[in-house]
Amino acid sequence: MLPPVYLIFTGVINLEKKKGGLALKMIDTDLFYKKIGRQIKAKRMSKKITQARLASELDITRSSLANIEAGRQKMLLHTYFEIYKA
Repeated sequence: MLPPVYLIFTGVINLEKKKGGLALKMIDTDLFYKKIGRQIKAKRMSKKITQARLASELDITRSSLANIEAGRQKMLLHTYFEIYKA
């Protein structure tokens, strides 16, 4: 899975110049969660890890992981980083 900064370059998050600095702006939250879900699934499959195993490591249900991968369920930020480290 790619680091969160990647999202700036996918069109999901824009980096805007504001007075006094830069600001991030979410373009489409549904698209955001779908792209994150696809990244998670691709990484899991490339490592040949089952949904059940990864869900167990994250202390979430397999159905929650399936919904996260499909972009139907939001996740806590720390869960994203735990998946990123897996």
